[in-house]
Amino acid sequence: MIERAQERADQVTSKNVAFLLSSMEKIPIGDECLDAVLSNFAINHVEDKVAVYREIHRTLKPGGRFVVSDHNDGNASTL
Repeated sequence: MIERAQERADQVTSKNVAFLLSSMEKIPIGDECLDAVLSNFAINHVEDKVAVYREIHRTLKPGGRFVVSDHNDGNASTL
């Protein structure tokens, strides 16, 4: 998926996009270095969701954007 995403970014000559493979609970990048984080049906698969949200907060620049698309099976305890 990362290779495919990079190919698509290259097709539209996106220079400010990067793709990496890592644990969502420990992202190997510095503090406050991202303009945006996009999660598409991923966080619900992680056991420690609080750790994921902490990492998103840590890596986003002040004023950065976080966009999440996910689903809820109706059980609030899974959030």
